[in-house]
Amino acid sequence: GQIRAGLLSQRRPSSLIQQRLFISNRPMWSTAFEKPVENTLYGTYALPLVGLEATARTILINNYIYFDQNSVPVQTGSPLQVAQFIVTENVKLGWFHLDNTFALQQANRSDVFRLPKWFSKNSLYLSGQLFKKHLLLTTGVDFRMNSEFQPDGYQPVTGQFHLQDSITQQPYPWADVFLAFKVQSFRFSIRYENCYTWLDKTKVFYQTAPYPQPFGGIRFGISWRFMDNNVKGPDEKDDSDVQSGDPSLRNFGTRQ
Repeated sequence: GQIRAGLLSQRRPSSLIQQRLFISNRPMWSTAFEKPVENTLYGTYALPLVGLEATARTILINNYIYFDQNSVPVQTGSPLQVAQFIVTENVKLGWFHLDNTFALQQANRSDVFRLPKWFSKNSLYLSGQLFKKHLLLTTGVDFRMNSEFQPDGYQPVTGQFHLQDSITQQPYPWADVFLAFKVQSFRFSIRYENCYTWLDKTKVFYQTAPYPQPFGGIRFGISWRFMDNNVKGPDEKDDSDVQSGDPSLRNFGTRQ
C-alpha cells in the first residue's frame, strides 16, 4: 500500500464583495474583517492494486466569513472545524467499471456552515472499443445521494450564497443514465438526468434554495475537432487516445 500525508496553511484577505458593496451608488455595507486563516491536515492510505483509497481530513478556519440569512457578510469569533473521512473504491473487470465514493463529514459550527453528514457517489458503466478499436463506447448510470441538510440560498444581486432556515432537503436518490462514444476526433454524448422522476414526480430536490433541480431532462454534447494531415516524425506519438481509452469520455457533455 501507499501512505500519503499533507499539511496546508494559508492566510488570505477577504474578497472585495465581503468588504464593501454599493448598489445604485448607495453603500450597502463596509467591513473591516480580519484575514481568515485556514489549516488543512490530511492522511491517505491507498491500495492501488484493488483501487481502494481512504482519506481522513480535518480543516480548521479562524476568522471564517460567511453570508447570513439576510445576505450580509459576517465574521465568526470562534474557529470553524470540519472533519471528513472519505473512502473510494474503483473496480475494473474488462469492460465493467464500478466507481464508488462514500464520505462522512461533520462541522462544529452548524449555525454558520451547513453540509450533509454523509454523501455517496457511485458510477456503474461499461467502457470498451468496438469495430476493430475504431470506436470507444461508454454507457452506464451515475448515482448520488446524501443525508438531509439545509442548502444555502442564493442572492442574485450580490452573486453570493447565504444561509437560510426555511428549506431542509431530505435524502434524494439522484441518478443519470448516459451513453457516449468517440471515433477519432468526433465525440457524442447523451444523458438523461434525474431518472427518479420516472418513479415519483412529487418530490423535489434543492441543491440551492429555493431553486429546485429539474424534474428530468436530456442533455447532449457534440465535439468534432478538425485538423490537417500532418506527417508525424518517427519519435512522435499519435495524439489520438482511442487506442488507450479516454477516461474523460464518461463525463463529456455533463453538468458537474
